Amino acid sequence: DERTTFTLALAEQLASWKRIELKHFIIRYPDGDAALVAQLLAGVLDEMHEEICARLGHEPAQKTLIDVMPDHRSFGVRITGLPRIHTIAVCTGPTIAIEIPKEGAQKKHLGLFDPLAVLRHEYTHTVTLSMTKNRIPHWLTEAVAVALEDTPRTFETCQMLTAAWRRGALFDLDGINWAFVRPKKPSDRGLAYAQGRWMVEFAEKRFGWDAMRTLLFSYADGIREDEAMRLAFGITRDAFYKDFLVWAGEEIGAWGMNPQPPLRALAMELIEADEVALKQLRDAETARLTLVANAWSNAIASPGSKRFTLPASEWPPEPAPPVEIDDASLRAFLARFPEHADLVEILLRRARTAGSEDTDSTRALLERYAVLRPVDPLPHRVWSKLAAMNKTDDETELDANASAVALGHLRALDLRADKDNIFALAIARNRRAAGDLAAASTAAERAVRMNPYDASVRELAAAIAFEAGRLDRTETHIEALTVLEPERMLHVQRLARIRELRALDAPK
Repeated sequence: DERTTFTLALAEQLASWKRIELKHFIIRYPDGDAALVAQLLAGVLDEMHEEICARLGHEPAQKTLIDVMPDHRSFGVRITGLPRIHTIAVCTGPTIAIEIPKEGAQKKHLGLFDPLAVLRHEYTHTVTLSMTKNRIPHWLTEAVAVALEDTPRTFETCQMLTAAWRRGALFDLDGINWAFVRPKKPSDRGLAYAQGRWMVEFAEKRFGWDAMRTLLFSYADGIREDEAMRLAFGITRDAFYKDFLVWAGEEIGAWGMNPQPPLRALAMELIEADEVALKQLRDAETARLTLVANAWSNAIASPGSKRFTLPASEWPPEPAPPVEIDDASLRAFLARFPEHADLVEILLRRARTAGSEDTDSTRALLERYAVLRPVDPLPHRVWSKLAAMNKTDDETELDANASAVALGHLRALDLRADKDNIFALAIARNRRAAGDLAAASTAAERAVRMNPYDASVRELAAAIAFEAGRLDRTETHIEALTVLEPERMLHVQRLARIRELRALDAPK
């Protein structure tokens, strides 16, 4: 059949693939594009192992095999036997497969990403599966893997978690496992990943990371989740979830995502004497409730074995009052509720739309909004743009004398840019100009990992590595340039010279 045909063909190819053996990993890859990624990973994987295993307090007993797949179709065959799959990397215990980050036809490549960040997630699975003897709950292995990616939660994720918390739609500890393997809605799996990480964060803050390690190790003994939580946290599984929900509400408040009173309540104040607007609102609410009633009535005696339910979290949203809050009303409300992030955001976005981006009043709003809603990257974007050299429209180009504050905004954006190396490149150029070659090299390496086939990025990384005295990384990048631009003999000459220099530096 089709699956067997694809699998056998790939198995024949795997037999001839090259290998790079590290202290803790074996990287397997074919010639061509995948080789360039494999060589990049060879320089960073053992360090990643040390970080993750130190955090978890456990090392797998064997080396982990990493297959670097040359395209999305071959990756799909490697995992499922068929050339289609919804992800870019998969862990199956002591083996990980990952496709290369590359732009191109969607059936062949899924775009840019940092393979090291992805492998941090997958290798965490390898370690947690090993330390629990494959008995870890599905939600927890995903939650710990996301937590150890060491990247900040995106604003979109904060919005998703806030909306689910408000609607009472967060998963319980049974539902979150099913959301991974049998999601009812397209958004379920994404919410499960985000909520799982959130619950690990709660556990670490409430009980400490040592308790998290105790929880993980306890599963190796084959005990159930309730008993494991009693042992590690001193509370029941139900109590853990109830306490998490309370803490989650506090976190949402700290994010500035649940300002009170809600904008809807403030808008209601503006129309309380407007009978026409009130009637429109009542009619819209009646239509909403009619939709709910019809859903229930249509389900009566309908075929199917599954009982119909329509929880409040799935009802249509309440209609918004038919009124626009003008600037004068916004400022009056803000005087009454000075910590209301929604009001500040609306005023800020209106000022930017009007072209008043670089004014004292807009800057004051920006600073205020950054404090009230620290999870939104908007202030980082605006400040980066305002600090850009010659005040151009490029929010990423800072001169060498840019302040540490401005550079911090650029770094905050880079941490959240998982599919674009534009900010990493800007940091690399800025730090190189400032003479901070260690920081420049770190940023340049990340930029290359996200787009290893861009010759200009390789040129920058090679130059910075050479200036920083990292001849091993210089050689890696110049060797890649001989593949990316084979017509340029300069790369061949530079590669020979770098190898001569490395030979001189080698221990006698």
